[in-house]
Amino acid sequence: MKTWKIQNITNGPVKVSIILSSTTSKGLILKPREFCIAAPHATSSMGMQTTRKLITVDKAFDNSEFKLEMGVGINESVLAEKNLSKLERAKKDVKEYVEKK
Repeated sequence: MKTWKIQNITNGPVKVSIILSSTTSKGLILKPREFCIAAPHATSSMGMQTTRKLITVDKAFDNSEFKLEMGVGINESVLAEKNLSKLERAKKDVKEYVEKK
């Protein structure tokens, strides 16, 4: 499923409304260094906060590999840890492949 990653890029909290599904929206406050996952639909709140350079919207974010919960504030460190474990798994796969040859 295609999702958007909305990230707070300021040093203070930011209010934003997001779409979770075709019938559900939610307002939340993103703390500094937090992001949330939302359905790929823009809201007026998102547009205003992007114009003010308070948030960024990654429209190419693939949540299928991370399986993060939609509509909650998530600290950037969680994503960094998941990326690290993906890297370690890839290194292990390469090592096993090289050992087989």
